[in-house]
Amino acid sequence: MIYSNIKIFCVLFCTTTILGSWFSPQPDVSSHKMWIDKYACEFSIDENLVAAMIMTESGGDVKAVSTKGAHGLMQITPATAKNLCKKLNIHFSADMLWQAERNIFLGCYYVHHLLNTFDGCIVLALAAYNCGPNRVRGWRQKTPHLTTWKILEAHASSETKHFVWSVLYRYRNRN
Repeated sequence: MIYSNIKIFCVLFCTTTILGSWFSPQPDVSSHKMWIDKYACEFSIDENLVAAMIMTESGGDVKAVSTKGAHGLMQITPATAKNLCKKLNIHFSADMLWQAERNIFLGCYYVHHLLNTFDGCIVLALAAYNCGPNRVRGWRQKTPHLTTWKILEAHASSETKHFVWSVLYRYRNRN
């Protein structure tokens, strides 16, 4: 059953990705490259991963807002941004999420933190970026015997799976 669900998901994902790339304009992050490169380097993250996340999250639109209230290029919620600023000991302002440089800075810091939390596992870090690190920690605790992909398949929502697959697809095709 799980195998057939994975197979169906992969077929649907690949089909929508291919058709979407033919019929829709491709997101562009070139105008933000300077900040992506700077903060990816500062936090030891591959700049192509950051670019893939931005393309997936906002399509490069600084003014993007999600249905869950996430803002800007890297789609950070004000609550998450406030927590990140507290950890970084910097002043939080909701306006910072609309500024490309600040949004990318906070997003890169958060990705760095998640990669450290999940032992460098990009899949789990991306899942945590999408649905929260506490949820992903819970998945690992419930099913420590499963591989990363099986954990994702068993526990993640279709939104989180789609986010992880979309970022990884874009990331692998940028290198």
